[in-house]
Amino acid sequence: MRDFLAIMTMAAAIGFGACSGDDEGDEGEAESESEAEADLCETYCECMEKTCPDAFTDGEACRTECQGVPEGAEGDEAGNTVQCRIYHCNLAGADSDTHCPHAAGDAICM
Repeated sequence: MRDFLAIMTMAAAIGFGACSGDDEGDEGEAESESEAEADLCETYCECMEKTCPDAFTDGEACRTECQGVPEGAEGDEAGNTVQCRIYHCNLAGADSDTHCPHAAGDAICM
């Protein structure tokens, strides 16, 4: 019985410690995610400006569009994600007629 109480006491201490209300780590993670998203959008918009310059009226329009698109996984070649759009933007250097519409989100990113 003593062992059971010791285990329960330890479990409670661990559990309560995990829920101590210290949200500083969560805020740091959220800021890191926001910064990563902003960096990704910057990469995307720089590529679009160079490779598909007629896709957006200006850099701000590109960033606004980008912020509303899911990030996706690095290397995405399909799906409406920023990663897929970057993939097609990079390919647009060799074939802009085919890839700029995908990179801009005007055609299904596939």
